[in-house]
Amino acid sequence: MRTSPPAPHNPGRLFTLLRALESTPVRAPRALWWDRTGDVLGRPFLVMERVDGTVYDVDALAGESDENVAQMCRGMAEQLAAIHAVDLDATGLRALDDGATHLVRELDHWAGQVGLVECGPLPALERLLAALWDSMPAGCPKPTLVHGDARPGNFAFVDGVVGAVFAWEMATVGDPLTDIGWLELAWRRPGGFAGHPGTLPIDELIAHYEAVSGRPPQNRPWYRAFNAYKLAVSVLTGAVAPVAGVPLAEGVSALTAIGLADLGIVE
Repeated sequence: MRTSPPAPHNPGRLFTLLRALESTPVRAPRALWWDRTGDVLGRPFLVMERVDGTVYDVDALAGESDENVAQMCRGMAEQLAAIHAVDLDATGLRALDDGATHLVRELDHWAGQVGLVECGPLPALERLLAALWDSMPAGCPKPTLVHGDARPGNFAFVDGVVGAVFAWEMATVGDPLTDIGWLELAWRRPGGFAGHPGTLPIDELIAHYEAVSGRPPQNRPWYRAFNAYKLAVSVLTGAVAPVAGVPLAEGVSALTAIGLADLGIVE
């Protein structure tokens, strides 16, 4: 269930999105009810169906076979391809956002989040932001539906098959390669899929996405760096917890260094 503000995301928008996805191959949970009035709980709310499957966190893959894990990897790539292939006009989802300005909006948003935190100067993070602006790819020729948080922890699996994709609150219309860069960043984090012997190497995973989608991921270092910046800011603001045992400042610095290195900048 999702409720309206003061929750951070708009459940009415989420309801519209999930209903639109019901006619597509995307395995999103169905939206069952949207109470616009707030008469029941005191604020508007959304009810989604309960979906079978297991969501794997950092350590939960230990009991899975190599074959199952490889199948899960391919399934994630295939679901991303399905998300990026959604017909925006037929589903009415083109109205979500202006895809032409997606990257600009994203960088503006995350830079703005830094300004909300009381902290000292962050010169390396500022250098990363400046480098991202300077090397930003040209506008996406064909904006698509973008999930916005396409990490393994937002997929549920049943016997190695993707049963559902969750966490659609950040979905928008824009550059699909932002989703690919986010998944690439997840492959670099310790534990989870990246630590299992059955996990596909990231280049093989991306090649599978390209084969299914027909969309060759270009400028991969920029999208990795962009997502490193996004995650660094999320850790800084407390929206995402740092890796267990890693102090917040150290986590932000490590992610910033990853982003700078992807852009060829060595600190």
